[in-house]
Amino acid sequence: MRFWATAIAIVTATATLAGPFDIEGSKPDMALVLAPGSDAAGTNPAHPAMVLREHGVRAVLAGEHVRLLGRVGTTKRITMPADASVCLRLRIFAAGASKDVDVLRDGAGQFLIAADGPTQTHAMVLNDDAFAQAMIPTMGFAGSLTSHEEDPQLGHSTRLVGPALKPSLLTLDGPTLKARFTHAGAALDATTRKVHDEAVTVRLPAKMDPKIARGLVVYVHPGPQAVIPKAMFPALDELGFIAVAPDNVPNDRHRVDRMQLTLDAIATACDRYVIDPDRIYVTGVSGGGKIASHTWACAPDIIDGVVAIVGVGSYENMKRSDGKYWRGDFEKPLGAQFRQLKLGRLAAITGSEDANQDYVRRALAIMKGDGLTVRLDDFEGMGHQMATPERFADSLSWVDEPARTKREQAVARASELMTGLRVAKPTDVEAIAVQRAALAQVMQLAPFSEPAWEAAELWSRVGAD
Repeated sequence: MRFWATAIAIVTATATLAGPFDIEGSKPDMALVLAPGSDAAGTNPAHPAMVLREHGVRAVLAGEHVRLLGRVGTTKRITMPADASVCLRLRIFAAGASKDVDVLRDGAGQFLIAADGPTQTHAMVLNDDAFAQAMIPTMGFAGSLTSHEEDPQLGHSTRLVGPALKPSLLTLDGPTLKARFTHAGAALDATTRKVHDEAVTVRLPAKMDPKIARGLVVYVHPGPQAVIPKAMFPALDELGFIAVAPDNVPNDRHRVDRMQLTLDAIATACDRYVIDPDRIYVTGVSGGGKIASHTWACAPDIIDGVVAIVGVGSYENMKRSDGKYWRGDFEKPLGAQFRQLKLGRLAAITGSEDANQDYVRRALAIMKGDGLTVRLDDFEGMGHQMATPERFADSLSWVDEPARTKREQAVARASELMTGLRVAKPTDVEAIAVQRAALAQVMQLAPFSEPAWEAAELWSRVGAD
């Protein structure tokens, strides 16, 4: 999950207008995202984000991220929907003042703020695309620091339903599909899913500390009931991935709903667990592989890569060996969105006995020619089937390699810094400030790692205020 510098569908002209998150005419210069039910009383917004997490703060928006929040406007005033509920609270800071704003969401996915104070009989509808774009960076590392009662045992799976499921920040309605997926092409019907009527299967790795950040793999099953394939387990355990699989995403369900449920599964996992935002991947077999690649193309600011197994999507028409054409699945992503795709990786697995082999080969050749980082894993004798454990592990490891290496290097450097900081015992104010700044650097360098948690504990003991 990487920051999309030129945010889709944000009308920058609104930056000069009064917005719902302004304070007395001033745009926000910082915002805290508070955990449900938390008022984060007495917290100092200048403290490191990991320290704030233990006081009910899920994320901190600053810099370009909070400037995006300042550009969010409202589109209309409506009667407050009966199914609207608070999805998050923002503590806004601007020009030396602060205020709390509750953001609600209704069953249609609209983001709302109350228009008439405590009575909440009316609401202003936020610009959904703009608000989602501002909030996507807060998804990472935002989950619970403790285990859940409904969680499976380590190395096992369970099914989540009802309130445990969370809707994605992105609702694939008409405007969002046009901005991210169809562009100038034929329009697609908007999603009709109701998130709390759906289900998600979750599997935890064999070893896991809930306070340490993990990668996430979403499996899109081509059949009606999600089952995370056993062939994935060795790679998930070795690399420490949490896996989720949306239920009821068969090939005969509308693809927009399948994409939406894939995004909802990511949102559910990020709300529930501490997920590294740079290590979120989607995989699937056959039609599930197509949906994996479609969803990546639609949301490269959320999804970092794909392992597509005997099925992949193409944004171009492709000439077949018989002279006919396969029609492209969607429009080629544009501008900043395509540059975002170039930051990730896609591995496609196929074989000589797979009826989709020619399609997969041609689609990857187009992607490679356009500068995307792709790899074709083409095996003699492989049919239209799930990859073997070894082949899946190799493909996933390759897709994950840049982010995994970056994380490992950051953790190693943070551990080195902690070696000296453990023995330091500052006593005067200046030395304490230097020590705390160094500990904050460790937390920022490798957030939600073992050295970062050690730094957070030490930070709270050194010159506590």
